[in-house]
Amino acid sequence: KLMKNTATKISGYSIANIPNTINGVALGNAGVSVLLKLMGELFQVSHYTVYISLFFFSLSGLLMLTYVLKICLHYSTAISTDFSFSNPLILARSGVYCMSWSLIGSMLSSDAIGLPILFPQSFILIGGCIQIIAMSCFIVTCYRTQTLPEPFFNAAILSFVFPAITLPGNGEVVMQIRFLCLAIGILLFLGIVPVEVWRTVVVTWKRGSPIVAKDSSVAMLQSGAATICSAWHVSPLTGSAVEGLGGIIGHVVFAISTLMMITTLVAIYQRRDLLYALGVHHPGWSAFSFPFANTSIAACLYLRSRLMYLQQSASNSSLSQYYLVLKGWVCLLTICAMCIVLVVNTIYIVNRLFAGIPVTSPAQEDEMEIMSMNVCKNDNEIQYQPDTMNDDCIDEESIIVIPTSFISCEHPNVLL
Repeated sequence: KLMKNTATKISGYSIANIPNTINGVALGNAGVSVLLKLMGELFQVSHYTVYISLFFFSLSGLLMLTYVLKICLHYSTAISTDFSFSNPLILARSGVYCMSWSLIGSMLSSDAIGLPILFPQSFILIGGCIQIIAMSCFIVTCYRTQTLPEPFFNAAILSFVFPAITLPGNGEVVMQIRFLCLAIGILLFLGIVPVEVWRTVVVTWKRGSPIVAKDSSVAMLQSGAATICSAWHVSPLTGSAVEGLGGIIGHVVFAISTLMMITTLVAIYQRRDLLYALGVHHPGWSAFSFPFANTSIAACLYLRSRLMYLQQSASNSSLSQYYLVLKGWVCLLTICAMCIVLVVNTIYIVNRLFAGIPVTSPAQEDEMEIMSMNVCKNDNEIQYQPDTMNDDCIDEESIIVIPTSFISCEHPNVLL
């Protein structure tokens, strides 16, 4: 019976029903793939981590390919639902897709795959061009809707920095592109992240309730600082500078990245009741996958930049202890990031694609939601009667009448 029900759900499944939040799942898997690759190099266990890294890399590519198929086969549906120019939060998810594109491109430059370097370079640059277009549309939409910086801004704007991290090669043009992305990214970071922290954490603490980031998008708060930290430590001008001004700035950006992760945990705690109310099956949990992996990647790159200097100064006991603490911190972040990504994978792949496949069309689902409530639907209007244990309490004034003309594609869940 279980196999028959599963087969029925799979046969009734349409690729058009895939949400664009699946890009967040793909990005989280790509982030863990890069993270494991770095951990293997740092701790000299690449012969163990390479296969696990390739697994997450392949899974990320498969999820991205699935969404690309949706765009190709259901273009009108994807544009109308996934690229809303009236909702900045929906439009910001296009940056997630571009970040996944960049991380997969960086993995394609691995020696284990053996592709010519021109292929991953072209792959990443194409993703960068898409990112510039998406970021421009996002900025225009935020201006039109008068939306101030929130944590989801990091996905749309600070993803511009990713080519500075992932673009392979040592040519002059490549170095200039990477440095330009880093410089612009630092300016964007200084412009929007302080406002995000103020509105997300400080205002929530003063008011006692959040006014922004009331869902899982709050986890993106840490992502901007981690991206800048990673870009700084792989920059052609600063990556090898472990002393002097370059080393000092390296310490500062790593400290900011760690501080922003702690700030994000505080913001999550402030919204614990709202997040609990989302339920296990909410697609927005994909926002938790990559930000924590991104912070772990930043810590790994910081450790790699300091490794040679710390080993050369091994006679200094304080530096040796600092090195051990840093290694333990990186390992802890890596384990936490992998657990979060695995949980999100379980929610999406196991539950959503096998146990939670929508058999009905979106219109039928809305009809089922309406009928599941205490609702009487006529041809021209919908009457919602509040649920109560005492039917005597219901009178004509307690019935809410909503014209069916108001229920449109822009307001599918108006009753909720």
